[in-house]
Amino acid sequence: MKKRLLKTSLIPLLLVIIMLGLTPDVSWASEETPSDWQFNQIERNESGYFISTGTDPYIIFPENDSTENCTLNNAVQFTIKFKPMPPRPFLMELFWRSEHQGFSEARKIFFVLHPEKKGDTINFVIPLKHQAGHKQIRLDLPRNLESAFIIENFKLIPINDLPEDALTIEPYYSYTERDACTPHIIIPHLIHTIKHGCSRMTKDPIFLLTWLLFITLTLFAIRFVTRDIKKQKS
Repeated sequence: MKKRLLKTSLIPLLLVIIMLGLTPDVSWASEETPSDWQFNQIERNESGYFISTGTDPYIIFPENDSTENCTLNNAVQFTIKFKPMPPRPFLMELFWRSEHQGFSEARKIFFVLHPEKKGDTINFVIPLKHQAGHKQIRLDLPRNLESAFIIENFKLIPINDLPEDALTIEPYYSYTERDACTPHIIIPHLIHTIKHGCSRMTKDPIFLLTWLLFITLTLFAIRFVTRDIKKQKS
C-alpha cells in the first residue's frame, strides 16, 4: 500500500519537473529588453548579452507617447552593463526625431563615454539642451566595440529633474556656419572641448601617447623643412 502511494505521489512530481523543463527560459536580460526595441547589426549571444555584428550598430527605442515629453527639452538616461568594461573611452551618437520629422544629422549629438574604473556598469544622463520634440530616440554604438553589453535602463526625463546618482555627460552638437561665427556659442564649446581633451588625456594613456607622438613628428618635420629651406637660400 505504501509503495503504491509512493508511486502515485511521484507521478505528479515528475509531471511538474517535465513541465518546468519545457518552460522557456526567461532571464532577467530578456525581461529588461522589451520586444519593441529595434536592433540593427546587433545580436544576442549565449550569455544574454548583446554584441555588435557590423559597422553600423544602433538601437531604436519605442516612440514616446507622452505629449509633455515630446514638446519639452529633455534628457536621456541610460544604464549600460558591459562584459567586459571597455578599456578606453569611446564615441557614441544619439539621434532623435520629432512628431513629424525623421532621424537626421540635424537632430544628432555625440558624446564620449569613459569606462568605469570599478564595476561593469555605467549609469549616465545626456541632456538635450535647446532641442524640443523628442518623439523617438536612437542610440548608435561604436563600430569597433568589442565588449558585450546590456542596456538595463532607458528613460526620457525632464532636463530640470536629473537624477543625482547618474553621471551627467555634456554632449557635442553639430553647429551651423552661423552658430560657429557666434562668439557666445562657439567660445563655450571650444572651452568645453579643451577641458574634455585634457580630461581624456589623463584617463586614456594610449590617446595621450598617440597625440604626443603626432606632435613630436610634426615638429621634427617642420624643423627639417625649415633647415632645408635655409640651406637652399644660402
